[in-house]
Amino acid sequence: FHTFELVGKSPNIVSIKDQINKLSKSDKIINTVSVKESDRDGNVLDDADKSKAGTPQFRWPVLGRVINNYGAEVYGRVNNGVYISAPLGSEIRASERGVVTFVGTEDYFGDLIIIKHLNNWVSSYAHLDKSNVLIGDKIEKGDIIGTVGASGIIESPQLYFELRRGTIVQNPTDFLN
Repeated sequence: FHTFELVGKSPNIVSIKDQINKLSKSDKIINTVSVKESDRDGNVLDDADKSKAGTPQFRWPVLGRVINNYGAEVYGRVNNGVYISAPLGSEIRASERGVVTFVGTEDYFGDLIIIKHLNNWVSSYAHLDKSNVLIGDKIEKGDIIGTVGASGIIESPQLYFELRRGTIVQNPTDFLN
């Protein structure tokens, strides 16, 4: 998500990057595969297949039109994800299987969900109207996790979607199917 300073704001407001930094260091988050890496059907992967398994196959989280691309300046900040316009209440689906690590509200992003995936990938979903998940929930790809809203600083219904590998932002459109 966007990295920004909260000048003059309450010290108890937590930034998205702080949340991701905490989950990267957390011992409580367990990858969705065992020590011997396996594919979705449980087959143990050899070294040639592991590079394919290293990047989950992310899906678009909502049907809609991309209105702000990765890297563009949006609301006075560099955009670390994509903004997708969709009708209020549209279902948001998990982009890939994983474990919910954060559900809450933040001034800039409004209602927010963060999911940790295989190999330290993290997806974030912001400006939600409703969240349907709790911290610790195991999520399958395509599960409904919430609905599109206009929370935070935005004025029209849309979803902000971001992908990170660890704490490093990635262009979501490079990984979405």
